[in-house]
Amino acid sequence: MLRRANRVIAVMILPLLCLMLAPQAAGQGKARQGPTKLARGPAAARVEIRAVFDEYLKLHEAKDMTAWPQLFLPEAVCVRTADDGKMMVYKPTELAASIAEEARKLDAQHETFEDVRIDIDGDAAAYSTEWRLFHNDREVRRGRAWYSLVRKDGAWRIASLVWYRQAGGGIR
Repeated sequence: MLRRANRVIAVMILPLLCLMLAPQAAGQGKARQGPTKLARGPAAARVEIRAVFDEYLKLHEAKDMTAWPQLFLPEAVCVRTADDGKMMVYKPTELAASIAEEARKLDAQHETFEDVRIDIDGDAAAYSTEWRLFHNDREVRRGRAWYSLVRKDGAWRIASLVWYRQAGGGIR
């Protein structure tokens, strides 16, 4: 009976501990230039994937769009959809260049991710989130994004990004 209780506690506590420690570890040292490599396993994979998106947001806020595409596979595709029915398809380097061009005119930019969902099956994962984009501390866009990821050579990389951009309400 005691062994079973210890296993239940370990199964419940270990993932929480990993999630609590990952943001502290990800924030230490210099910004990484690509995906984070950590231990194997479902809880560890979730921590690794969160670290990829911590880096994604950090590079975006730092306007470091030359390092940002390294989070993607070279053959990755990015697709923007909108409520007006328009769709744009980009390579990660093209999207990074577009973001960098817009960022040059700004004092500050940052993006937030909320309502995050991560699904993992072996070396494949899906990450979805509601996002909000801020320019000079003013919200300018929002929507929902879906990322597919693969673990290649021990590191998680983004294989595709599809995002929906809402219009209206003073937000372009």
